[in-house]
Amino acid sequence: MMRSDKPRVYLAGPDVFRADSDTHGAHLIQLCAAHGVTGVYPADNDMVAGIDTMLRAGQPPSEVARAIFRANADRLRTCDAVLANIDPFRSPGADNGTAWEMGMAYGLGLPVFAYTSDLRTTREKISNWHCAPFSVQDGITRDRDGMMVEDFGEVDNLMLTCSVVGERVHPDFLSALRAAAAHLA
Repeated sequence: MMRSDKPRVYLAGPDVFRADSDTHGAHLIQLCAAHGVTGVYPADNDMVAGIDTMLRAGQPPSEVARAIFRANADRLRTCDAVLANIDPFRSPGADNGTAWEMGMAYGLGLPVFAYTSDLRTTREKISNWHCAPFSVQDGITRDRDGMMVEDFGEVDNLMLTCSVVGERVHPDFLSALRAAAAHLA
């Protein structure tokens, strides 16, 4: 893969599951270009075409899954930073795949920038989830199953929020993009 002069930013998040994923991804990539970075969207046209080809050829779903995993891990390794959408996805917390990509990036020493439109604390999000009601036992908040509720005032699990640059989760994509572009300049 040929590198451009612009820093490459991997666009992690559940956006790839949207019905308009291709249009949305193209929009994010355009915003990145306007801020001087190259956006790398996990589900670009090449990825989608490859998946379609594998499925039409009758490849087992497990092989398709492994191909997606390898392709995205390889793409992430070509990047200079990660911009992660950690909006709650199918749970009160971030998408599992996004969390994994953030961890991989952190492990590779890449700066991670995160954003979410839901700035409630983890405790507040969980209180609206199936785990409510809470009880307090010996000063520790617990859910209905007796499991400790993370209550550090963070917008997601501390392993995610503490791995981002400046330990600051941004309120939207553009704010996080601006921070990433400035950091990489």
